Amino acid sequence: MTRNQDSGAVDGGASRPRISVIIPTHNRPAPLARAISSVRSQTWTDYEILVVDDGSNDPVAMALDGFPDARLRLLAHPCRRGAAAARNTGLRAARGDYVAFLDDDDEWVPQKLERQLAQFTAAPADTGLVYSGAQIVSDRSGQVVLTRVPYPPAVQFVDLLGATVFSTSTPLIRRACFAASGPFDESLPGLQDRDLWLRIARHFRFAFIPEALTIRHIHGRQISTTLALKVAAAERMLAKYHADLSRHPPLLARQLARLAMLYFADGHAAKGRRCLLRALRRGLAWRELGSHIALSFVAPTYHRRLVTKTAFRQIDGLALFG
Repeated sequence: MTRNQDSGAVDGGASRPRISVIIPTHNRPAPLARAISSVRSQTWTDYEILVVDDGSNDPVAMALDGFPDARLRLLAHPCRRGAAAARNTGLRAARGDYVAFLDDDDEWVPQKLERQLAQFTAAPADTGLVYSGAQIVSDRSGQVVLTRVPYPPAVQFVDLLGATVFSTSTPLIRRACFAASGPFDESLPGLQDRDLWLRIARHFRFAFIPEALTIRHIHGRQISTTLALKVAAAERMLAKYHADLSRHPPLLARQLARLAMLYFADGHAAKGRRCLLRALRRGLAWRELGSHIALSFVAPTYHRRLVTKTAFRQIDGLALFG
């Protein structure tokens, strides 16, 4: 196994793999081993695995000793810089024609890469990204609690303005996309994946496979369950894409209402009310929002609990603020 320290240096004599798999990791040795095993179980075998250690307390190299695989390389940040920076470090070192990201707490079914490459062959030449569905597993129970499968038509830029649609571990991406769209935005505290999909969608077509090829594990220690980060990310995304959203008033209204619910859940009722009033001015009906405004005044503690329980998807008692 070749080990490089954040430089992104590669062996110029090595053959170029078809796919670069990038796995950022931080203090999760057991899930990391599961993620790597799912890559090594792929039916498509022409790939490299770039594990990017984002400042883990214990050296990740020890967790990789059980994987004597020449396709596996380790890059490392001396201190924690965040998942977006770790993915970008992997991108700089990647040699493949296609790139797939895998979070260290997720895994893939064995046919994922092969099925997505085949879809690229069948899709129009300007297709830059192939996504699929996913199973969501609760680590508390070990059960599949949700299966999401995409349906026609394939998502476009306007669809992504309204929702993330698929997670970072799901798509296979043509490397040329990054030359056009740039890498992950490291200044965003969350929603970096949706931001990247939006930028890619400005230049490329998307295609999909109507199967669940990714397994997402929900355990309560990720950004999707961290409310403060989701609030900050939603604020930044709303500002970044405000001009685009303004051309679609119903979408802008929904995004304002979503940010309002995040504010209410995080205990910022005044900010939540202001967001709802902005949403009303852009067409959302009073009957959808009026009760929230009233309750946030007369029973703020109850209202906060109510919003957290009803406005966001719940999985085994965990609220997903996404």
